[in-house]
Amino acid sequence: MAVSLKDEPALQPAKTFIDVWAAGYGARRFEDSTSKLTFFGDTFSARMDYDQSTRGFQGGIDVISITPSGNALMGGIFGGFLDSAVRPDAVAVSGDYHGGMIGAYASYLHGGFSLNAVVKADFLDFDWTAPTLALEADADVETFGGRIEVAYKRALTGST
Repeated sequence: MAVSLKDEPALQPAKTFIDVWAAGYGARRFEDSTSKLTFFGDTFSARMDYDQSTRGFQGGIDVISITPSGNALMGGIFGGFLDSAVRPDAVAVSGDYHGGMIGAYASYLHGGFSLNAVVKADFLDFDWTAPTLALEADADVETFGGRIEVAYKRALTGST
């Protein structure tokens, strides 16, 4: 019986797995709110109700290696597509984001210790229109980010 997650497992043959994955996603949001705007010293209240729909697709490849001592290494790459539309209720303005994303990640597990890292970049186009003002515009939106997590987990003895 293992007392903690850090207990060393018995030596086993090394194994490597390759996984291919894909997933679709979507969300719908309805927001009812009032916003206060200050313009040249005067404050105005305005209803800012809107709805937003988002949908997309992601896919990737994972390579997972289990060492003879039971440690695990995992790395992978992913990419996908995003489309999101925002429509305010009170004004004739709309905005649409669409474009692609790419990223990579790596993880190392040793007993209860884990080290995880991910980097991601989005390459989106934002199109917006305001028909009552006869305006149309678009902009390239690029985001770059990453995250590193270090954790240690230990099982509590006597827990059920």
